[in-house]
Amino acid sequence: MSESRFEQELQATRRKEHEERKDRKAAGIAVGAVILCAGLALAEETPPQPPSEVNVAKDFEDAAPQLLQEWAERRPKVLDLLRLGRWSKPTSGCMGVRYFEFTDCTPTKTLSDYRIDVTKTDSVLTPFIGHLYVQVREPCTVRNAVPKGASWGEKAFAKIEPFCLGKTYEECITGGAKPAPKSSYSACTGGPSRSFTYDDEIHLTYRWSKGKWEFQDTATPDDN
Repeated sequence: MSESRFEQELQATRRKEHEERKDRKAAGIAVGAVILCAGLALAEETPPQPPSEVNVAKDFEDAAPQLLQEWAERRPKVLDLLRLGRWSKPTSGCMGVRYFEFTDCTPTKTLSDYRIDVTKTDSVLTPFIGHLYVQVREPCTVRNAVPKGASWGEKAFAKIEPFCLGKTYEECITGGAKPAPKSSYSACTGGPSRSFTYDDEIHLTYRWSKGKWEFQDTATPDDN
């Protein structure tokens, strides 16, 4: 084989190897791009995963101050609903007696005394439940109202119901009711009013869902 012929074949071989390397490189880039795109798509579609059991307590501990603040801001609205009239009756001993009850409570101004706990559930959607126990001390006054006059029959209550049920105590009295009497009827209606302090540890629960803690439930004042 002549030297020139050998040089030509060598150059052709080198060009072929160069082209093959270019093809392999391009294929590698394409495969990498597909894998990267698939990974990004999977990351977008995969919902936020709950923290591990080791970290979940710390996560809830860090979130607790903000959760407490949010609940404290909602608390006055909850207590406002208790101020509206509702039907009530004695637990026993006064057959057929009923009256309208209104509870007025003052929310605790500063909430700082609390404790937390976290429990694991069997749910995939809400794998953890955070428990926030808040110590509150709320002074409350309960006022009771009945129809004016000696008769507290159905007709008498029907006249004042639009002014008392779901209304304020003041609206109820203006609409034709009167404070529940003292004397012998106090045992059945609690008298015109009574006061108590709602001094208790309120249990708030939060569920871990979609990467954050969501409020579930709370308690309301009860003097029983």
